[in-house]
Amino acid sequence: MRAMIQTEFGDPSVLQLAQIETPKPKPNQVTLRVRACGVCGHDLLERKGVMRHGVVFPMVHGHEVAGDVVEVGDAVQSLKVGDRVASLQRDPCGHCHYCRRGQESSCLNNVFIGHNGTTGGYAEFMTVGERALAKLPPEVSYEHGAVLACSAGTILHAVREEAKVRPGETVLVTGAGGGLGMHSVILAKLFGGKVIATTTSEAKVDALKAIGADEVVVAPDNDFTAEVKRITGGYGVDVVLDNVGAPVFKPALKVMAPYGRFIVIGQVTSDEIRFNPAFLIFKNISLIGSKSTHWQELEDMIELTRRGQFTPVIAAVMPLTEAREAHVMLEERKAAGRVILVP
Repeated sequence: MRAMIQTEFGDPSVLQLAQIETPKPKPNQVTLRVRACGVCGHDLLERKGVMRHGVVFPMVHGHEVAGDVVEVGDAVQSLKVGDRVASLQRDPCGHCHYCRRGQESSCLNNVFIGHNGTTGGYAEFMTVGERALAKLPPEVSYEHGAVLACSAGTILHAVREEAKVRPGETVLVTGAGGGLGMHSVILAKLFGGKVIATTTSEAKVDALKAIGADEVVVAPDNDFTAEVKRITGGYGVDVVLDNVGAPVFKPALKVMAPYGRFIVIGQVTSDEIRFNPAFLIFKNISLIGSKSTHWQELEDMIELTRRGQFTPVIAAVMPLTEAREAHVMLEERKAAGRVILVP
């Protein structure tokens, strides 16, 4: 089968089209015919070597997958050949402490899809455990299904479970022009928030307003503090959904209102941050990390999409052979939403 493989760290040119063996499912796995795979910033960080945990060469990226079941292992019970499915980012064990609590993203035995020698979605076929998959109804396209766990479900978890956004609260979304950011805007609005979106790109302003952002602040240098304070009348924001990390941490922290919740979702660099914890104490601010998607959250995103309450933002749909170009689009911040590869 065809796959885009990586055998060393580097720029997008390290992604190479190759013929590799089609994987066979283990007893608790299925083989998928990949129909769509999202390109995540996580892929770029691993390609460059910023993130190396779980990286085994040759590597096939892709943890945002939708496709058709074409073969099932002997122990598979919930899926059959022909089922349309979407994947979680991680393949959970189903029986550890966290899996039993419905917190599969923290599974003690999980394998991140595309890690440790597994084949990700930058390929025509892949194998994955049945516990990592949810069925897609016919009303939900493969392109939309591919991003419902990572790009959208991650944000549902952040907005609903960690930030607990309430109607009327002001929500600041950093990195709002990317895949996570745009879905942060949509879901924060769905839960009743007033959304201030920040972006480094003037070209993304209209797209952000079109999906519901109440205010858009363009800050090429990430210095948005004064403008956000002006918009909020000096009060500040109740919630920060931070999809960027270190580059915006301090300006975002400065605009927090008392009793605010600062949700750390993304970290696009390896930089560390120094700050005085007294700032959190004196303003009663909660600093919360938010990771990934549980299985029920993927199910919920599928249902929201099926009912028309949520529509994923797709910047471009490209053939698998253009994976390099897709990575360049993300690195140059030209993608307003998610880029999808189709094998």
